[in-house]
Amino acid sequence: TTTTSTTSTTSTTSTTSSSIDATQWGLNPLYWSYVHLTCYQINHAISTLPDKDHAHVLNNTHPLTKATIVGTVVRVVEQLSFTKYTIDDGTGMVDCVQWITKQQQQNLLLPKLFPHGAVVKIRGKLKRVSPSALKRYVCFSLIEISIQSMLEAESVHDAIYHRLKCIQMHEEFYKEGAKSGT
Repeated sequence: TTTTSTTSTTSTTSTTSSSIDATQWGLNPLYWSYVHLTCYQINHAISTLPDKDHAHVLNNTHPLTKATIVGTVVRVVEQLSFTKYTIDDGTGMVDCVQWITKQQQQNLLLPKLFPHGAVVKIRGKLKRVSPSALKRYVCFSLIEISIQSMLEAESVHDAIYHRLKCIQMHEEFYKEGAKSGT
């Protein structure tokens, strides 16, 4: 089944290959790692189990829960309990949500806001966007990243290095039938 967002040409599959046994996911090292991905891979190569918002499979082969992306902030939506960033890495766009707890609000320990045009490195958990959120906000991806760490890029070369790392990891580990893959 293919689902398409009304705001972009982003699509993702809702079913997974029967070759992945969900009870064995923890045995795959990618499940526990921050996987280097591009926005295109998040939007087109990841499928999500229909009954679980946090259960994802890359290329119908590798279960994963966390990702690292590097890109440019192209949109910032500030709300009371979260800030939503849209990140563009040149291959597509992904929404990333930075949650703000009540304790952070009370102690005025709010996370740093990143402006439009900032190049950032984000690490976080992958999560399927709920249908109600799709209606409420303009979403650029059906899978978003719940931010655990967000830093400004140290140099202009960070985005290039990340893209090259994604290509290398795809060839060696992520794609089906990779020689070094699990």
